[in-house]
Amino acid sequence: MRITGGIFCRRQIKAPKGECRPTQDMVREALFSIIGPRIGGSRFLDLFAGSGAIGLEALSRGAESVCWVESNRRILENLKDNVANICGNEKSCDSPHKVRFFGGDALSFIKKGLESQQFDIIFADPPYDREEKKEWLSRILGILADGNTLAPGGLFIMEQSSGEELREDIAWDLIKDRVYGSTRLRFFVRKERQDIIQ
Repeated sequence: MRITGGIFCRRQIKAPKGECRPTQDMVREALFSIIGPRIGGSRFLDLFAGSGAIGLEALSRGAESVCWVESNRRILENLKDNVANICGNEKSCDSPHKVRFFGGDALSFIKKGLESQQFDIIFADPPYDREEKKEWLSRILGILADGNTLAPGGLFIMEQSSGEELREDIAWDLIKDRVYGSTRLRFFVRKERQDIIQ
């Protein structure tokens, strides 16, 4: 698995076998093709981060900062190794706030957020195979709507299995819905902002 674009293009990303489900290269390419104009200078949050591939793609393509949240300690250590191996000695990663890692529950993190920092783009890729999978989207949208982790005009992106149904949420507009094989990407903005991706 490799980074698909930007300054770190083609650098290898490692994932622990059987412990996480990295987003496929094709899906990552499609995702960043859609949000490309918004990446430069953005503050990017990668929830349920796994190997860190999505956040690394954002960093490679010009994000101002990237924050990864992963609850599994072993996977988090692998993620940190990926970031260190790919960009640890690069000037583009010099700032102490350029890359940040948090070990713990993703929902708890977005409830609390980071003091005095919001994110322009939030990406979530929770496990497909858990019993609570049908509730992930509604739970995350509810927390984000009630809090200030997502900046005004910010974009929330959810990766799901392609067959997952969508319940309408009065606080959010679904502005794009794309299926790539067994994977679905859904793009949301708060109701008051409908001009993010046209």
